[in-house]
This record gives sequence, C-alpha cells and structure tokens, in this order.
Amino acid sequence: IYSAFKVVESFDALLERDIIHQEWLKKQIQLLEMYSTELRTVQEMFFDKSKNPPVFANMPPIAGALIWCKGLMERIDEPMDRVSQLNAHVLETNEAKDAIRLYNSLMKELKDYCRAKFETWATNISGTVSDKLRHPVLRRDQNHLLRVNFDPDLVRLLREVKYLGVLNASENQEQLPIPAQALDLFQQADTYRAQVSKLDIMVSTYNSILTTLLPVERPLLESELSALDSGLEEGIRTLQWNQREDIDRFIGNSSTCVQALDATVSILKKNLSSISELLSQFKTSDHLLPLKDKEAKTLPVDQWLAKYKDYISGRRADLAAKCTDIRLKVEQSFSCLRDIPQASTAWLNYLTYIGDIVRKGITESILHSLTHLRDQLDPAWLRQNEGIPLLDIKLVLQASHVEGKLECTFS
Repeated sequence: IYSAFKVVESFDALLERDIIHQEWLKKQIQLLEMYSTELRTVQEMFFDKSKNPPVFANMPPIAGALIWCKGLMERIDEPMDRVSQLNAHVLETNEAKDAIRLYNSLMKELKDYCRAKFETWATNISGTVSDKLRHPVLRRDQNHLLRVNFDPDLVRLLREVKYLGVLNASENQEQLPIPAQALDLFQQADTYRAQVSKLDIMVSTYNSILTTLLPVERPLLESELSALDSGLEEGIRTLQWNQREDIDRFIGNSSTCVQALDATVSILKKNLSSISELLSQFKTSDHLLPLKDKEAKTLPVDQWLAKYKDYISGRRADLAAKCTDIRLKVEQSFSCLRDIPQASTAWLNYLTYIGDIVRKGITESILHSLTHLRDQLDPAWLRQNEGIPLLDIKLVLQASHVEGKLECTFS
C-alpha cells in the first residue's frame, strides 16, 4: 500500500486535471480497501508472533522485539498519513471509519506491547546489575580448570542498552527511559570488555599448562604451580567485578606469573620434542639398504665391505653428535627450573623418562635397519620392488669344474 501511494505522488501534478482527478477519486476507494487489508495483515502478524517475536540474530531479545514492533507501527503509520489526505467524501464512508478505528486500536496495542516489554525488562535491571557484579571474576569447573566468571546476563544487558540507545536515537521515536544502573554499566562497557579479554588470555594459557603437563613434568613445577594457584585464589574467592581497579592489578600480577610459568613449560616441551625429532632423524637417515635407487648398484665384496665400513663410521659419528645435542637439551631444561636439585626425585624421574625415550628411539632405529636388511635379503621383495642384489658373486672356471668364490666378514 505504501508503494501505491508513492506511485500516486509521482503523478501529483497531473491529478489537478479534471478527467484524471475524477478517475483518481474512483481509485481512492480501492486504495482504502488495500490499506484495510494491510491493517488486518499486520494485526494477524502481531497476534501470531507477539509472544515469540522474530529477532535478528545479532540482537538481544528485548531490543529486538521493540525494533520488530516499531517496524509494524511504521508499516501502518506512514500509509495512514496518506489516507488522511484522501477526499472528504471517501473518509466519511463506513469503510474509511472502520479502517481508522482498526488503525487506532492496532497502534494502541503495539504501543502497549512495547511499553510492557520495556517496563518488565527495566524493573529487573537493578537486581541483575547489583547481584551479578558481586560475582568473583574467576571460577573453577569440575575439571579444576579456570573460567572467566562474567555473567551472560551482564553481557546481554550491555547489548540491550546498546541497541536501546540506537532505538532512542532514531527519528520520531518515543524515548525509552533506560535505568540509571544500566547506563552506568554501559559506560564501563569498554573497561569490562578489556578486562574480560585479558582474563580470557590468561585463563586460556593457564588451562593449557594444566592440560598439557605430563605426570613426570608436574613435580618439576610443583612449587611454581602452588604459588600461582595461591595468587589466583583472590580472583576465585574475593575479587568482584565492581572492584575495577583491583581487577586491573590482579590481571597484571597473575598474567606475569602465568606467562613466566608458560615460558618454562614451553622450554620443557620444546626440548622434549627436539629430542624425539633428533632420534627420528637418526632412524630415517639410514639409507644403506635396501638397494633400489637408480644410483645404487651391486658391488664386489671388497668394495661393499669398504662402503659398509664408511657407513658404520658415519652412523656412529651421527649418533654421537645427536647424543651431544640431547645432553644439551636436557641441561637447558634443567637450567630453566627453579628450586630443583639434580639429586631430587622429581629430576631423576624426569631423566629416567628421557632415557626411556632415547632407548625407544634407538630401538626403533635398529628395527628400521633390520627391516631394510630383511627386505634386501628377500628375493620376493626384490622382485616386487625392483630391488638390486646386495653382492656380486664371481664364478671361476678351475680345470674341469666351476667354483664360486665368496669371502666376506661382517663385524
């Protein structure tokens, strides 16, 4: 209906001509009927969805419901301005009077709905704000992990105030008196947002430490963990959201401790990973067997023994270098720990753990090499993988019979 009136307005200069004016008077009844249909459509929509109004995904429930209701009011209010300018004879008809009554009744229902929604929300604000701001800033879950304890009701309240402010700033909008407590909270929104963000980072780092520490690593950091947990108790038990300056102090001190502990854990994890990587490199660097590369070829026994001797020498040198690197990694891990004597049970258990990793790595290297030797000596494997024989055996004709000569010793 609004579009129909806009089309008529675009020909406003022609409506003064007698013939066109007479036709326009006839069409006004049809426009009035269209407007009545629009009113009934909006009324049905309001009755059907008022209990669960459609709200945009990014909007809070109260502000979203008010914006939806305001859209319905605008849908019937703007065409009403045009209807009131129709011919006086048309406005005196029963159809026009019924449409105007329906408009007034529907507008009253829509305004009452908005008012009731807002007043119900505003009545509960004072209790929500004061109660939720007395919650501690942190809490522990059932797994002993930390969680930032900023109540979702406060987040929802801040979003409500933001969109209600946008609604109040729109044209021809009846001002909604947002409660003072809600406005005060909204004025501190940036502060709370920054504090929650910093706490989220700190909590995420702390939880990562707890969930990634190995049982053999935890005793090495027992004193640091105990000191950190003691400092965090303030945020779990006594520090509330209405103590903004104390929260900033708490975040600064706790973040420093968490970052220091995280740096130590990172060194331990990095060195442990490096040790495993060194052992893996030693295993995968064994390329003597099987012979299947394009550059590989079968050698006479003497040449093979010389190659094997060089191979053993290189493997020993490589293993010695990697053992030196592993020792340096272990020393670096020990140097980052505090208050842990070398003779302590925690450190000796950690050394045993690293020793098991080294033994496992060397065992896997031996199995890797033996697997390659097995493949090299397996005729079926050589045929399937286009392998090359290991040794070149010479047949020599001696007098009237053939003798095979193969003399080799492996050590």
